[in-house]
Amino acid sequence: MKYENLNLSQREIAMSEAVSIGENAINTISVKIHLHTISPSEAKVAVDSVLSKADAFFAILEREEQLFSLKYSDAPVSFSSILDEKTNGDAVSYMNTADRQPMRAEQELYRSEIIPLSEGGCIIYTRFHHLIIDGFGMSLFAQKVLDVLGGKECRVDSFAVNAVTDRSDLDASFWQNYFNEAEFESAIFSEKAVGVEFTAYNFSCEKDFSDSLKKFAKDNGLTPAYVFASAYALYLAESTGKKDAVFLMPRLNRTSDQMNTIGCYTLLVPVRVSVDQAQTFTELCRSVETASREASAHKNFGYDKILELLRDNNLISESLSEYVFNFYRYEFDTEIPHHVDYSVAGGMHNHLTYNIFYSENGGFDIRLDCREG
Repeated sequence: MKYENLNLSQREIAMSEAVSIGENAINTISVKIHLHTISPSEAKVAVDSVLSKADAFFAILEREEQLFSLKYSDAPVSFSSILDEKTNGDAVSYMNTADRQPMRAEQELYRSEIIPLSEGGCIIYTRFHHLIIDGFGMSLFAQKVLDVLGGKECRVDSFAVNAVTDRSDLDASFWQNYFNEAEFESAIFSEKAVGVEFTAYNFSCEKDFSDSLKKFAKDNGLTPAYVFASAYALYLAESTGKKDAVFLMPRLNRTSDQMNTIGCYTLLVPVRVSVDQAQTFTELCRSVETASREASAHKNFGYDKILELLRDNNLISESLSEYVFNFYRYEFDTEIPHHVDYSVAGGMHNHLTYNIFYSENGGFDIRLDCREG
């Protein structure tokens, strides 16, 4: 057995779970890999191969008062299981329900199930606790499973020895200046919390729209992520009636040699954008890009420390997490017929999470996780 202290990303996740209350899942994400021509037994072999090669799946969370650490054994904590056969509709209902169930971090950090489909093929349904994996790592997991099914060998992943170290020499004055005189909605107020039930909406962008968006981004030296984020900022400022839009953007915190390692390296970064009605949309996109990059340069200060600093300076009184923007950049490389779907349906403690994914046809899929109100 070996022990590792939590990195900065993991500490923030562990502390948020320690204070959470309720029966819904929190800090859980899942991936569904729909395989049209693969048998359940073949899928199980591939999944178990990936689980056995990534030491993130060897970890158990241990807690002593407010101190957390991960204990790593010499083998995966568990392997995948094959469920009873279901129709595709029943499988979707089962996974949607399971996505909302709590996953207690001190008992399990992942669970993988193979669902045989009566229509043929199967679905690999794997839930993860955010402590051991981020959105990018979840995509890596799916890619590695597809690689094994395609005959490739799965290499060993060493997340424990490559865990990100913290930096403590960053200047807190950046965050004070960044939020100075900001005007935005920073918390859910009781009079606005009408309809607090979780709701999810899914959209697939039409090809013409996706192509136009990509062209607009390329012509203006932008990425599609900043175009979507700018539309989000404009919507937030308009709908809340505030001069600023503030939303969280998870940002990768990986070194070049960690880009193929399953693990949790993402840091939460609050982005503040002043939305000026006189701006063109292109100028707004550049403002969002600048604000995001400035914030990302100081992401190692830590989201919990940012909140603490702003509260101490009376710049905010509550949270910065009411609105979240996720852009999943991963594109899968495989010839195996498949469809990959994600869920970030942990407990809805905020207003709206806006998720953008690349679709298999080269376009974009949008998922809005939000409160009904």
